Amino acid sequence: MSRITMDYNKMQNHFIKIKKLLNKNDKNSIILICTIIILICTIIGTFIGLLSFFGIFPIISEDYKESVIMIDRDYHHIGDVNRSFFAKPETEGVEYSNTFILNHLGDKMFISISAQHVDPDLDKSPIYIYLNDQFVDYLNNYYDEESIEFKTIEIEVDNSYFHRGQNKISIISAEEKFKVQDYYTLENGSIIYEYYISNIDDICFKDLKILNMDYI
Repeated sequence: MSRITMDYNKMQNHFIKIKKLLNKNDKNSIILICTIIILICTIIGTFIGLLSFFGIFPIISEDYKESVIMIDRDYHHIGDVNRSFFAKPETEGVEYSNTFILNHLGDKMFISISAQHVDPDLDKSPIYIYLNDQFVDYLNNYYDEESIEFKTIEIEVDNSYFHRGQNKISIISAEEKFKVQDYYTLENGSIIYEYYISNIDDICFKDLKILNMDYI
């Protein structure tokens, strides 16, 4: 008889004995088995807890805690006109800026934002996104139509835009100024009157956050 067969027979005999004990409703045996199981679970839990305490086996890593970095949940309105149909009617000016802390940089980083009334026409009303004073993208590129409904979008950003530690994000409307020339003819000749106009658009947004996809 092979050793594998012998081991199988021994295992089968053990199961038969346990089954007989259970069939006999041997309360003492059941209590003993439950006690052994609880004791084993307690020992394993204590061991894992000790490893976590010494940093050998963290139960919840610091990286995982940084999977979603919420920057701002509140409503914000940038632009130059108060709009009664916005979630926040009063404008805060043409620029929004905020700071956040990053301890870990993933290979895939995203900006997530929910906005309303974003015009997809860049020539008409560009909305600029900056990270640490570096231009990232136009918010307009992620909206197909100008809608009063909030739409959440995600913008993939190379991790070189981020720093470990404090970071700054800015959303700006009407950064560009355009020179306009008006010609007036007077009795003594022509003069040129120059002035500047800005492309200013009003948008409302909320739930601004950073997604670190390495830990999601």
